[in-house]
Amino acid sequence: MYISNKLTADNLDKLAKKYKLLGNSKHLRIILLLKDKSMSLDEIHKVMAKNKVYSHRETTYKALEKMVGGKLINKEYDVKTKKLLYSIKQKNEKEEI
Repeated sequence: MYISNKLTADNLDKLAKKYKLLGNSKHLRIILLLKDKSMSLDEIHKVMAKNKVYSHRETTYKALEKMVGGKLINKEYDVKTKKLLYSIKQKNEKEEI
């Protein structure tokens, strides 16, 4: 994962939100899971519950949605599997704030 941001007075709040999300070790565990492949909510929750990070599916979902809102991960519908898949932003996808 590659994050590059220009620090300006206009984007301080957005940057603070993004780095606050990265300061949560549970969110970092999700990023590590998505490092190599896209996964559905059920797949992510299964691993997180097994590792006793999140016990409820809804909590996993809320964490994922916060990360999507903070533009740390992507969420796309996969027509083939008919599921929403979460993935990490690739190196060539420049993050603009």
